Order: sequence, then structure tokens, then C-alpha cells
Amino acid sequence: MPQEEKIYEMLQDGNDIVFNLRQKYPKILWAVIPDQIVVIGVTNKKRPATQKKLAFITKINPAMRTIIKTFGNKDVKYVIEVYASEFMQWSAPRRQWLMFHELLHVPGPDDKGLLDHDVEDQAVILDAVGIDWWSKDSLPDILSGDTFPFREELALRLHNSNPYDSDV
Repeated sequence: MPQEEKIYEMLQDGNDIVFNLRQKYPKILWAVIPDQIVVIGVTNKKRPATQKKLAFITKINPAMRTIIKTFGNKDVKYVIEVYASEFMQWSAPRRQWLMFHELLHVPGPDDKGLLDHDVEDQAVILDAVGIDWWSKDSLPDILSGDTFPFREELALRLHNSNPYDSDV
């Protein structure tokens, strides 16, 4: 039996989080251009129990990018996908941390493809809120109030180059 095709919806709250995270943490998220990222949610099904990822980012292939530019008048390079029903149930801080994590994979101009999902990409978050952060209900709100004291050097070392090399 063929699997049901996913139906997507643009998640404005997710797109707003991307924009606000970039504004608040420009040094850590220096490679992120919010207009080139879109957050979408699967609306017609729940996340399968076998899928451990709560969110993931993908780079759009050149053909799809051309179609979006032509018909959507927008230069989108990356898509962050979540399951909409789950996303809407998450607390604001959990949404922020998951979007922040995915944004750490956006490459700089000298990097090829997305930055790896590995120990280094987790270092910034693990240092800040510890292991199993994605399942915690008590995550700090990183968009309200003071800027969260992330260790910037942990994020900046993910890139082959960055505009702050002399500061690190």
C-alpha cells in the first residue's frame, strides 16, 4: 500500500522565530539569512514513533530553488520541517531551541552543503542546557529578556571560516 503523501503548511511562528533568533544572536548565527529559510509543518499526519528527529533542515536543490524563485518570488535555500500538530503543542522555549539547533547547520559561504549533525553541532546547546535538552520542559526562553550567554566559540568553530575569526 503506498504511503500517504505529506501535506505541508507554512508555519509563520517558526519563520518569526528564525528571524528573531538571527536578530538576537547575530554572531552565533552569522551565516543565517532568514529570508532564505522557510519553516513548514506536516499537517496531515503525526510524526511516526520511529522518527526520532523533532525537526530537520534540508537544503533545497537547484531546480526547486529556481521554481520557488520564479513562482514564489523568493530565494529560499533551506527548509526546516516539523510536524505541525506537535510544533503547536511545544512551549515557546522548546520551539526556539529546536529552531536554534537547526539554524546551527546553515553553512557559511565557504562551506559546502549543510553543516554536519555531529557532536560539535550539539556542543553549543549541550553546554548551555545539558543532555536531553529537547525533552526538557524547563528550557530558558532565549528570545525574551537578556541575551542568553551561549559560548560563541562553540558555534563559530562549526564553520570553515567566519567573519569573526580574529575574535575567536
